[in-house]
Amino acid sequence: MFALGPGSSCDVCLKEYGFDRLPQSIQCGHIMCNACCASIIGTTSPHTSPSCPFCRLRFPRDSVRTIVINNEVRRLEDQVAKVAQKKCSIEEVSKLHTAITDCLISAGDHQPASLSLSAALLRAVLVNQMAHSEARKAHESIITQLQSRIAEAEQDSSNLEAEVGRWVSLIMSVQASFLNT
Repeated sequence: MFALGPGSSCDVCLKEYGFDRLPQSIQCGHIMCNACCASIIGTTSPHTSPSCPFCRLRFPRDSVRTIVINNEVRRLEDQVAKVAQKKCSIEEVSKLHTAITDCLISAGDHQPASLSLSAALLRAVLVNQMAHSEARKAHESIITQLQSRIAEAEQDSSNLEAEVGRWVSLIMSVQASFLNT
């Protein structure tokens, strides 16, 4: 089965293929939208066969075949575009990456380049997110350790201040006893 990727357009009218503009193949192998093909067939005399607008070979009216548009690829590309435009959870990105990877596996040798690139970019996003998450956890751990050390240092400082206060009191009482003698 021959399938056109998303973004393909008719070489006659240059409009993008879609549900309302299906691609059709004629006997010589050239492809055009159903509207252009119908126009060519409709403007040709019923007594002659229509001819290809590219190579001018004549083709039987009943030899026209509709080509499948790979809508799954288009849907996934649209989802990638939406993910790129908004802030998404890591779960949404991971789910989309899995869907694209599954589509690429099922495509075999006919992998759309846009999906291969999208899968690579989403994988990079996931790897970077994991690295960022691990770095954030390490950062939070270091902050907790430092806060604990600050609390210990503040306690040590309080203890030292109390000790200094006792020594000052002792010195003052010793001085007072010398002055009274």
